Amino acid sequence: MSCSSCGKNIFTEKIGKCKDCIYLSAVTSVLFWTLWYFSVQIFGETIGHFAKHIFLFLALFVNLLFIAHILAYLSDRRQIKNETEKNNTSL
Repeated sequence: MSCSSCGKNIFTEKIGKCKDCIYLSAVTSVLFWTLWYFSVQIFGETIGHFAKHIFLFLALFVNLLFIAHILAYLSDRRQIKNETEKNNTSL
């Protein structure tokens, strides 16, 4: 992986720490939503309902992973900001 955070074994220690992973989950989210859109709109008659549902579930789960990355990143940023403010006021 690209950083030391990605090499950790525990999922909760990894998520939201690496910007490359956040970007990758954003790109895959857009990719799966695009696949789902094309499977419904363009290939609606030729592709089966099962495949449409698979693309929908993949898009939803990847999007949830992206949201989890963003929330964890924002939480870590807020925690770091609070710690630096606390250290600056104690000096």
